[in-house]
Amino acid sequence: MRKASLYHLPQGESGGVSYTAFVQGTGWQAEQSNGGIAGTTGKALRMEAIKMRLTGSLAQKYSITYAVYVEGKGWTAYSKDNAMAGTTGQIRKITALSVYLQKKKLPKAPSDETKRSAVALVNLYEDAAHQKTVADLEIFAGVAPTAAITSKQVMDWYHYLGLVFDTQNGRFSKAKSMTVNKSGRLYYTFLKAKTAPDNIQNWGMIGLGYSDSSFSYLPENSYLNEDFAPSMYWAQRGKETFSQTNDRMKTYDYDQIYTHDQEGKLASEYEEEVTLYNIQAKESTDTVDVNTPIDSPSSPATPVNAINAAYHPLAHFIPSGTQGQEPWCSEYVAASAINNLNQITASTPQENRVTAQDVMQAYQPNVSLEQLKTMGGGSIDNSLKALQSKYQVTADVENRTLNFNEVKKELDAGQMIQMDAYDQNETAPQGSAENTGHSLAIVGYIMPADGDTTKHAPYYEVWNPWWGNTFYVSSKSPYFNLAGTQYKWARTWHNWCKVTAGATTKTAPVIAQQKVASAPNPEAIKVKTLPQLSPKVQLYNPKTTNPIDYLFKSSPFPQNNALKGLVSEMGSETSCKNYFTNETFGYAESKNGGYYVRARLGSNIKISPAGSLTRSFENDVDAMRNDRNTILAGASVAVFVAIAGLISGGALSVFITSVLATVGLSGITASSFLYCVNDFSSRAVDAVLMWRDMDNVN
Repeated sequence: MRKASLYHLPQGESGGVSYTAFVQGTGWQAEQSNGGIAGTTGKALRMEAIKMRLTGSLAQKYSITYAVYVEGKGWTAYSKDNAMAGTTGQIRKITALSVYLQKKKLPKAPSDETKRSAVALVNLYEDAAHQKTVADLEIFAGVAPTAAITSKQVMDWYHYLGLVFDTQNGRFSKAKSMTVNKSGRLYYTFLKAKTAPDNIQNWGMIGLGYSDSSFSYLPENSYLNEDFAPSMYWAQRGKETFSQTNDRMKTYDYDQIYTHDQEGKLASEYEEEVTLYNIQAKESTDTVDVNTPIDSPSSPATPVNAINAAYHPLAHFIPSGTQGQEPWCSEYVAASAINNLNQITASTPQENRVTAQDVMQAYQPNVSLEQLKTMGGGSIDNSLKALQSKYQVTADVENRTLNFNEVKKELDAGQMIQMDAYDQNETAPQGSAENTGHSLAIVGYIMPADGDTTKHAPYYEVWNPWWGNTFYVSSKSPYFNLAGTQYKWARTWHNWCKVTAGATTKTAPVIAQQKVASAPNPEAIKVKTLPQLSPKVQLYNPKTTNPIDYLFKSSPFPQNNALKGLVSEMGSETSCKNYFTNETFGYAESKNGGYYVRARLGSNIKISPAGSLTRSFENDVDAMRNDRNTILAGASVAVFVAIAGLISGGALSVFITSVLATVGLSGITASSFLYCVNDFSSRAVDAVLMWRDMDNVN
């Protein structure tokens, strides 16, 4: 049986959650709502599938998104808004449920976020008696709530309120943004639309900090309570090499700024119009010199003839599509491999191209499309048999990587290579529900111009089904980062070739029963939680030049990987993974008795003098470890995450408590289990707050 309710609805919103269950021998039951029981009690009948939907005004603004853990199959892809999750007719019960709410991308006024962010920024410089509203800005500018506002109107308003600032038209350079951020100040960039099919004409981007790594320079930006805010993207230009693209990424020379819709597809494109910096009250005279230092010259444009590599892409590779929520990464790659063997071109009609859906329907010909979208490809043995029967295509599958010479040989022969990669930090077995793996395709290679691969590592051109284009990775790289996960190549599908339908192919038994990789596209289901004004801090003092602490942001600013020699002085790290965010919290004390503490939040590190904040952080991590051990003694990680059912989106916190009689907790009561889950979550939030407020000598 199962029941669910919603709590802590936003002010002014109404409604709840309704749901229905598919029960063994009964079929779909009547719909239940807000705590009503779906399923059966005392009859030992399986619950095999569910559908859920929101009601009232909530249904107009949010989608309810859910996945279930199916016996013998693992987690399904996420379904939403009354779509089925689970299976029917397969005699498989569901044993856990994961649920979250996702904001819908509703029509908005053309400058909605720009107005709100402009007001939020100016209120950092106002005392409690003089806080401003969007209406104040609109009255001053003479614009209606539904009308767009211009950067000039906002700047005129700021001057009217007594603020002064410097401006930079166009792109705010890396050197300037780093200099401003290192001083602890904010800057404010107006983005104007180049194309805006969603009618959002501009955005106000508050610059909070930055991450400067060996791969790229990334500014930390804030959009107030926006789930569909713009992001920056790079793309190779003309004959530009990967190294040249990487050099541009380090100088913040990106190519495009896009927003996405709620399905993860590109929506509108923007460009920088003007940036405000050295924002201060008139009585303040403290400014930042943003002139580029002599030892940090601007990066000149790379001439076209400065090519230092030779590209060797597959002639007939065309992406078979962009993956969505369905867990079909392996099938997207298989479809592209078949199309490559068939030597399709850009002019090949769509009906003559194989898609991931076609491949899945070959695997499961008697399953509805709705249900198919919740399923992975099954075993490798069954997948290869279906590919041979339907498409007269097969491949060799091995539990190993290929060296560069092997990759080059197959690519030179026109054959694509599928690599199955797994989270190298995940301890769960490969192919399990917690470690499903992700399939990518090697579709080309890049040789150094001098051909000496002993001095210059060659690169692979790789296609990720989550994206519409390819990226490059060094052949010497031990792993690659995708959506915050460190994936390591572990299994290979290669020697793709055509065979007769009745040909005999052999796969090693240990590989034949392994599952194909089945990671859904995280960008298709991602809820983007963005920084917002914190209700827990005092109002900003207009005579203070550092408002950064008054905008809540869990990641540090600025970030830098150099630890100034303190790493060698640290003891071993005590750590705990936060299963809600996949970040790891950790701490280590200096060996001289804890005078310094290294505090880690994901990949971000602070070195801080020992004190009350570091002690609180350490206590939180220790408590999380204790809660984790208690929880995992009674249930799996999958059940841990699913039972919690806590997802934060923007300003909304929604708790959905799902009780499944079939979870089968071991050695722990349901109340104790839920207490530990809630305490774990609370400690994780507190640890973030402690970490944010620590001083950093790094």
